[in-house]
Amino acid sequence: MIREEAIVILLPVSRIGEKVYFQKSLPGDTRRIIGLEYGVTAVSGDAIALPVVTPSPFQVIADKIIGRLTLQIPGREGIFFRGDLMEERNFHVNDGLTDITWTAQVWSHGGNKEEIELSVDSNTDFIEGFFSDSYGKDEFESLTYQLHLYLWIEKCIT
Repeated sequence: MIREEAIVILLPVSRIGEKVYFQKSLPGDTRRIIGLEYGVTAVSGDAIALPVVTPSPFQVIADKIIGRLTLQIPGREGIFFRGDLMEERNFHVNDGLTDITWTAQVWSHGGNKEEIELSVDSNTDFIEGFFSDSYGKDEFESLTYQLHLYLWIEKCIT
């Protein structure tokens, strides 16, 4: 029988542009790494004063890159995940509209909040990762937050 579990990795980021190296042990009965999810909490800092913009009822804001994440299994050549982690900033678009013939699209609401699918055979006790922050660039003078990574694994249960 196969069971799925999530391993939680918490990365505190206390400086803009900080680079964080980490290792996380995997349970001994891990068969495969099957997915990745992420989120940011406890954001606090001093924002840069930006020009005042008159709000629009249909204001679309560019999504923000949280940072770049790299994951690998030590002792193997190659990296099994490398990519930018994005913050969706247009979740408010279409809230309260009464026109039921219009539906949200990828360009207006991002995509479905689903895990990043992976399929990595695991024959190791741990993974290594490297996170390079870019969340506060051009918006904050100082910033702290906590990055939550959820690594989904598949386990063999006998």
